[in-house]
This record gives sequence, structure tokens and C-alpha cells, in this order.
Amino acid sequence: MSLSDPGRKILIPLTEPVEPECLEALIAGSLGLEGAEITLLYVVTVPVTSPLEAGESSRASKEAAKWLKPIAERLEEGGFRVSTRVALARDVATGIEESIEGHDLVILPTKTLGGRLGRLLGESSAERLAEKYRVPVIVVSREVLKSPLE
Repeated sequence: MSLSDPGRKILIPLTEPVEPECLEALIAGSLGLEGAEITLLYVVTVPVTSPLEAGESSRASKEAAKWLKPIAERLEEGGFRVSTRVALARDVATGIEESIEGHDLVILPTKTLGGRLGRLLGESSAERLAEKYRVPVIVVSREVLKSPLE
């Protein structure tokens, strides 16, 4: 499967809202992945002292679902098939790993390698994901996906 095949199933972990038009431009324009199936993922981190249940984390889950929805709707208008997922995990890396099955490409936005995902996953997170799951991982600067809340 080449990078631009329309049957791509893309996982995009997000840590905060992004501008839907910027995400669409990256996926369809820069990467040429029109018509792909996209999963927008937000990982709610749950401390080890709490059970991995929706209880305390339900507020964060609801907030994430609320800001993921308009992003998904805009991408659907652009011709993508989009689903959203809010995962509960002990850390972001585990949440991504638990969600990667069935996807053949990961687009990993980071503020910098020292950003939240970079700190939680480590500097070689993209390499580890690519090697462990045999999927291409594209790391993009969070700056190209500016949040409307900034």
C-alpha cells in the first residue's frame, strides 16, 4: 500500500483542539490522502491510584468528545470517513498503542520533541511505534494545526 492510497486507515492522536481546516489541508493537501478513514484519538490519562473506569475521567472524556466532534464533522465534509475515540489509559503512549490496531498510518502531532507527547512517549516515540506495529508514523509540528483556542 502506498502512502497516498485512498484506503488508508489513519490514527491521529490529539492532545488539544486543532483547526479542522489545517488538519484537512495536511491530510488531503500535503500528504495527498484524500478519502482516507480517520480516527481522531484523545487519551485521558488515569493515575495508577484510580481504576481505569469512566468515573473520575468522565469529565475529561466528555470535554474531549465535545471538541473532537467539530473537527470530525469538518473532515467528513471534506470527504473523509471519520470516527472519534476517547481512550482511558495510564499514559498517552499506552492509549495510542491500545488504539493503533487496524490502522496503517499514524499522524503524530507534537508541539516539539519536548512537548507533552514527546515527554510521555520519549524522543523516539515515532520510531518505536513504527517498529513495534509496522506502520508508518508521520510526526508533524503542532504549529501547522493551530488551535482555535490559542
